[in-house]
Amino acid sequence: AAVASAARAAAKRWLTARAAGSLELFSLQRRRSPGLLSSSSTFLRRVPWGRWLPSADGMVLMLMGANVAVFMLWQMASPDFMRDHFSISLDNLKSGRLHTLLTNAFSHYDSGHLFGNMMSLYFFGSN
Repeated sequence: AAVASAARAAAKRWLTARAAGSLELFSLQRRRSPGLLSSSSTFLRRVPWGRWLPSADGMVLMLMGANVAVFMLWQMASPDFMRDHFSISLDNLKSGRLHTLLTNAFSHYDSGHLFGNMMSLYFFGSN
C-alpha cells in the first residue's frame, strides 16, 4: 500500500511538472516522509541479514573479485561446463538452466573486455 501510494504521488508530481513545462530530473525525486524509509541503508540496518553486507565500495570489490574468478574459470575449467552454466543460449533455457540469465553477466570474452568492465565498475559502481 505504501509503495502504491508513493508511486501515485510520484506520477502526480511528474504530471504536474509536465503540465508546467518542466521535466527536470529533480522534480521526480521522492519526497521523504517520516512514515517511509528514507534510504536503503535504513532498511538494511533493520533486517537481520543486512549487517553482514559490505559497504558500497566493499560490494564493488566483491563483484570485481567474482568477475575475475569467473574469467579464470573460463581459462581453466571444461568449456562444456562453462557454456552450460555461464552463457545464455536457447538450449540452456530449454534445459531449465535459468541461472545462466544471471551468471552470464560475469563472463568476459577476453582480458581486454574484463579490464574495461572492471575499470568502469570500479569508477562508477559505488554510485
